[in-house]
Amino acid sequence: MMLSIVFGLVLFLISLVSAAPPSSTVPSDKHEAKEANKCLELTYPSNGTVWDTYGTYDVTWTVTGECQDINYVYLLPVSQDEDGEVVFGELYHMEEALDIDSGHFPLNLDSREVEGNYVFAVGPKVDDWSDYSDFAVISIA
Repeated sequence: MMLSIVFGLVLFLISLVSAAPPSSTVPSDKHEAKEANKCLELTYPSNGTVWDTYGTYDVTWTVTGECQDINYVYLLPVSQDEDGEVVFGELYHMEEALDIDSGHFPLNLDSREVEGNYVFAVGPKVDDWSDYSDFAVISIA
């Protein structure tokens, strides 16, 4: 089941990339703003990581550039409907902003996080998860 969700996410991301207009039709200032936020690479968690519903996990990353925004940890529930289609739940973020230069953040899971699969992302405070610095597909069991 996890493999099919990961495969569904990959297909979803590929469809987003292929549906995007050519870079020559995107205004350069907007394109640069999106690229400016790609300032870190997650080292933990990685795709396939499994966490317990309660616990503290040390999220780690390598800084790869200068972050232009304040970044937060996001969790986006992911599941499959009865037809096998990927379904995203309600996006939520941790209240505490990340100190990007520290390279790590102690993440405390509590009763809000139910068992299931999630897209774990780091990025600026936005209404969706499309402007992220990096992400991984994880499970909470």
